[in-house]
Amino acid sequence: MAELVNLTPNYISSIFKEVTGQSPIEYLHQHRVAVARDLLLRSDMKIAEISDYLGFCEPTYFNRVFKKVTGDPPSALLKHRKS
Repeated sequence: MAELVNLTPNYISSIFKEVTGQSPIEYLHQHRVAVARDLLLRSDMKIAEISDYLGFCEPTYFNRVFKKVTGDPPSALLKHRKS
């Protein structure tokens, strides 16, 4: 992104945080987790499939990010879907 606008990554990050209140990675995690929640509730995809679909390198990292953002692991949402 910084290359596209010919600015340093640190400067882009600071502007992004100033405007959104979040770092670019925090914003990306929020967005990915929102998509994951929708997929968990409305599809038959497994957690590992959703993790891969959203570009997480490992399902364990996806689980950690999901829990950090929502307070609960993705498996808790799956239990909610089944009930």
